[in-house]
Amino acid sequence: MKITFEVEGVGQVVKDIGIFDMERRSAAGKVVRKTTGKIGRVARSLASVAPAGQVMRYSKPGDLKSSIRSKYYHGDLVSVTIPRLPKGWTRNFIEKGTVQRTNKKGQNRGRIKPKPFMKPAREGQEAFFNKEMKKIWEDDETII
Repeated sequence: MKITFEVEGVGQVVKDIGIFDMERRSAAGKVVRKTTGKIGRVARSLASVAPAGQVMRYSKPGDLKSSIRSKYYHGDLVSVTIPRLPKGWTRNFIEKGTVQRTNKKGQNRGRIKPKPFMKPAREGQEAFFNKEMKKIWEDDETII
């Protein structure tokens, strides 16, 4: 005895719930990894480093540069590239700068001019990322 049945509307159901094939997901993960690697390399090249002879109170020259790392989430579909703590604790001061300030005793603590390194690194790779993702997802009907 043989039973045969046919399910109608499977394509529409798959489209409606947003399932996409694993090959595209894998390709997207590779693009995310490739782009993230480029962002990290550019950010490390742009990160400021104190001169070798300069005495620094709380960190060593090159700490910021060496702290730039990437983390991946959701099967390589999401990544975050930032200077990690504890070595990267100065990241916001250097990226955004500070204003002229004094301490409680009235001593001048100066101003730090902004020297962006993460934003230019990210912006430099946006076009590549968008172009590669468009190649992967261009003919997919599940993405709205």
